[in-house]
Amino acid sequence: MRLNILYPALSLRPSVHASLVADHFGLTPGTSPHVVADELDLTIAPASIVAFTGPSGSGKSSLLRAAAAELEQAGGSVVRADALALPDASLIDALGLPFESAIGLLSRCGLAEPRLMLRRPCELSDGERWRFRLALALARKPNWIVLDEFTAALDRTLAKIVAFNVRRQCDRTGTGFLIATCHDDVIADLAPDEHVICEHDGVVRGQGPGTRGQGFEAAASECEEGRPPLAATRLSTSGLSLSFADELSMTIGSLADWPRFARWHYRSHRVGSVRFVTVLWHREQQIGICVFTTPPLSLAGRHRYFGRSGKWTRLTIGSVNRQLATLSRVVLHPTYRGAGVAAAFVRQSCELCPYPWIESLAQMGRINPFFEKAGFVRIDVPARPRGERDGHSAIYGTPSRRTGKKTDKRLVTPDMHSKSRYAEPVYYVFDNRQKREAKRNELPSPSGEGPGVRGQR
Repeated sequence: MRLNILYPALSLRPSVHASLVADHFGLTPGTSPHVVADELDLTIAPASIVAFTGPSGSGKSSLLRAAAAELEQAGGSVVRADALALPDASLIDALGLPFESAIGLLSRCGLAEPRLMLRRPCELSDGERWRFRLALALARKPNWIVLDEFTAALDRTLAKIVAFNVRRQCDRTGTGFLIATCHDDVIADLAPDEHVICEHDGVVRGQGPGTRGQGFEAAASECEEGRPPLAATRLSTSGLSLSFADELSMTIGSLADWPRFARWHYRSHRVGSVRFVTVLWHREQQIGICVFTTPPLSLAGRHRYFGRSGKWTRLTIGSVNRQLATLSRVVLHPTYRGAGVAAAFVRQSCELCPYPWIESLAQMGRINPFFEKAGFVRIDVPARPRGERDGHSAIYGTPSRRTGKKTDKRLVTPDMHSKSRYAEPVYYVFDNRQKREAKRNELPSPSGEGPGVRGQR
């Protein structure tokens, strides 16, 4: 593709005021035009990212529009994300996709929080709205998506996350992106296949593919400040090429850390008997938490995986308590969702947990293979009658209770049944037998006093 863009010195729409400006400043038909691009050759391949960067007024948006017009003339479908009309509907309905497709796309764009899916675009923050615009554009399955100044209203950390997610969606869906931004700090995470640097004097320099995962600059996070991680281990981010991946670390936490994250979890803020907690940090900001609790007495998925049956005794109950912990809460700050950070965090948290087996029940497992990415094994159990309290209780393997000569089946509490009677959570199990000891010795507590577990039995 070859682009030539220039603007004549005189207005193309003559008027009295336009003539006065020309007269006052000596502009004539012979005045040289303003040249943005002169015979600029661009190699724009399908399913690639082309980024135009430079200061305001340098011509990057003009180049963006010209490139988009050329692609349309060549027969490609182009969607301008910033020009999309935002529907007055909940996010889950606004995409116009089947339920599982809609929830999967929102998840990939960092909008998987259930309460968020029920809000309208007009009720979102600037960062959330840009993520939704990305999802809305992807839902139309175009050849190209145009993003003009998509990071302008975002804090710099969120801008990098959104840029990283654009790269992932390009690789995943085969959709191409034309992007213009005056913030070149997102280039490392965007990793464009073609990078065009614009300058005010009309000189345009073409630069080849970006280098992903380099060039992180200090950025302020939206998170609340917590205590600095005085003693921490780096998050193992193998395969995660975020530019600030080496700024992420983990510490052992406690139940006292949970209230900071409770507002971002869709279920009750109460947790059970806490056994182990890990906290994820970005520099000196707390951005994630994993809470491990005492396992419930009986779960249908557990019975299926371990092949257990028969009556519970004090011995078998003690064995479960010694060998199992339940990962009951995983929360990541909304800014950092959609970048693959959570799976790495959960995996390393499980490896650090001082129990040989980790289990979890996750409703999101029906639509997002998040736990599989973290190393869990999914165990499917036979479908149960939905809505009925008996069927709901069967999911959790509630044991029978014998009173005299009569055997009564225990049921989940009425409150639990009311909140999740239509849920079909997936049972997951993580084999931690070989890794826990080696990993456990790597992680000091925040006080620097060694790996003591606060909140354990």
